[in-house]
Amino acid sequence: MPRASRRRVLVAIAILTTASVLAAATSVVRGRITDLVDGIASPDGNERLQFARRLVERRGINPKASDGKAQVRRFVVETMRRMVGEVDGYVRALQSADVVLYDDLVSPRVVEMARREAARINVGKRGYKPSCTQEDISALIVALAQEGKRVVRLKGGDPMIFGRANEEIAALRAAGLAVEIVPGVTSAGAAAAALQSSLTERDLARRVQFITAHGRDGHLPRDLDWAALADPRATSVVYMGVKTLAELSARLIAHGLPGDTPACMVERASWPDERVVRSTIALLPDVLAALRPQGPCLILIGLALATVSRSVQVPPGPGS
Repeated sequence: MPRASRRRVLVAIAILTTASVLAAATSVVRGRITDLVDGIASPDGNERLQFARRLVERRGINPKASDGKAQVRRFVVETMRRMVGEVDGYVRALQSADVVLYDDLVSPRVVEMARREAARINVGKRGYKPSCTQEDISALIVALAQEGKRVVRLKGGDPMIFGRANEEIAALRAAGLAVEIVPGVTSAGAAAAALQSSLTERDLARRVQFITAHGRDGHLPRDLDWAALADPRATSVVYMGVKTLAELSARLIAHGLPGDTPACMVERASWPDERVVRSTIALLPDVLAALRPQGPCLILIGLALATVSRSVQVPPGPGS
């Protein structure tokens, strides 16, 4: 392949920041597709299989025809790709990389999916700890791509949500380099799954808002919309908020948010050692000060989380 044609940077992500979806896709998904195709093609089956059979037949596919199974398989695979995205695209990106620049928040199991010959460089930024600067990261991506290398910038969660993707994209475009973005699932979605709670509720939460509680100076940003954040009919997801939570809590309550509003912390969302802490916005700062979480955390606040205490198991974690 000509070097010029390989000058592309993939601003890539790891689905839910875990290897489970990616690593299991090949064996589990293929096995389930086979089971589903066999079930649709058989004369019997449970209610779900009968529904799937009717859906297939409406597409003009006869499961009993000589090539029926092949047609059913194509239909099932295409449907699954439309519904959940083309998971193997993430694997292909990693398998084709010459260099992988990855964040601290990416599971090592995901990084290991890169092809064996690929260079792996940790460029993670962690709050209040020595880290690469964003300028250095952008410059490194550009320099490597200009050498003709295929670069994967691997981020945790979705690169377009508090991932500083705009700065990296701007640097690449300024250098005349092509960029491909592989979308992902932001950690807010992973946290909601860990809580087993929807972030929206028809009569309780009609709006979800994402904020960062960590400004350029390391403190709580001063330009937050406190009226919106104190709205009891919204669910707020706070990124990078553990260090400033005490001030955030006090400001929210001062602006009218009831102190007994449900608030949860999810540490290392979707990782095997994820931890969930349930409390209220008034009490959560003291709870976290005692627990001293060490991993990446999200804070979730709102009435939609009121059912969490009845629906989720809290696994033990560091400091529990």
